[in-house]
Amino acid sequence: MALHRTTRTQKLTYQGVNICFAMFLLVTFSMCVPDVAHAQEHSAVQIRLLDGTTLSSESVHWPESNSQIELQTETGPQLIDWESVDVVEFDQPIRETNLSTSAIRLTSDDLLFVDSVHLLDEQIETEFAGQTIRIPIEMCRSMTFHTTPRLLHDSTGSLPNRDVVTLINNDQIQGDLIDFSREAVEIDCNLGNLSLPIENIQSVQFNPILSTVLSLETSLARIIFRNGSLLTVESIQHSQTPDHIQLNVPELGILDISIDAVQRIESLARPSVSIGQSIQPQVATSDFFGSQLKSIWNRTPDGRTLLTDGRFFRDGIGVYPKTEIQLQVPANARSFMTSVGLDDRQEDCGNVEATIFLDDVVLWTATLDAQSQRFATTPEIPVSPGSLKLVIDFGLRADLADLTCWCQPRFFLDERR
Repeated sequence: MALHRTTRTQKLTYQGVNICFAMFLLVTFSMCVPDVAHAQEHSAVQIRLLDGTTLSSESVHWPESNSQIELQTETGPQLIDWESVDVVEFDQPIRETNLSTSAIRLTSDDLLFVDSVHLLDEQIETEFAGQTIRIPIEMCRSMTFHTTPRLLHDSTGSLPNRDVVTLINNDQIQGDLIDFSREAVEIDCNLGNLSLPIENIQSVQFNPILSTVLSLETSLARIIFRNGSLLTVESIQHSQTPDHIQLNVPELGILDISIDAVQRIESLARPSVSIGQSIQPQVATSDFFGSQLKSIWNRTPDGRTLLTDGRFFRDGIGVYPKTEIQLQVPANARSFMTSVGLDDRQEDCGNVEATIFLDDVVLWTATLDAQSQRFATTPEIPVSPGSLKLVIDFGLRADLADLTCWCQPRFFLDERR
């Protein structure tokens, strides 16, 4: 029998192959194993309190009482009073939607971005966050087709007491909406019953006289979704489905939502009043040459949703310099808080000076610059009865296109008064 002999050269070759293979396994394994140190430094949730404190947490849990939230921190569970929370930020960027998206504006001014809609038994049926929902048509203000959160323009003029269909060429047809589906909108007008293809329609405004506006006085929070949707909720509970939460939405009922779909949660638990609700501000805005400019509360001057710092905001106003917003401090107000930032839709801009005055005394000021600080949030500023002014002025590198957004301006109220 012939014996197989292994030469020294072959042995060295085999050893080299084994060493290389071992190194390959080591590198592959190290790439597959999570970076523990990095994971400990990175937190999935950032919680900003009203006093300016920022907390980090791996997760957030909502007990049934809705008066506190439970954070999972490095030192263990920590309970935080919900009234002390300003916002809960998830590590989720905005997810752009495509132009097949429809935007449904509710009468509460909440906003839903969905892929398709159709009318069923006086309700709008659509898919949202992985589930089928039905919205009573009287709780809908308008629908806009072929849009995205960045492109959405809302109608801001006074509407007739009819349903109004706006075509993509800006022609308008007034009448009574009969039906709509994924393909067409049917409306009864002075030309008879018209069936209009969806691809030819820009938006539909529903008859305002038939609308129903629900009270939001018992609201707990406002949810901002990654696709730009905004919903006001009365309660938040953890779902039995992992990584889901249950939202009680007045217009929609109970929704079971994946945390992955949520960008942030804004607390509404503490008694407050937002500017533009019961407090009507006086807005004076003019350009560099002194010409008066248009302004729309809760929108940019051209009617778009406020977008700054990679986030959409429902409450506030978008303005150009120079702008002064003047309002009277309520008698029972104890403090004021707001955020301000350069609009994200403009890439090139200079800088602006944002200042808050109370009876001509400076309470807070910040310089916003495209190259450094684009966004700032005030601390909770103590106030007393008087005249409060929010001012946006030209900075050192003035630009006529420096669109700036005041976001969530609100007074916190003293319940004892």
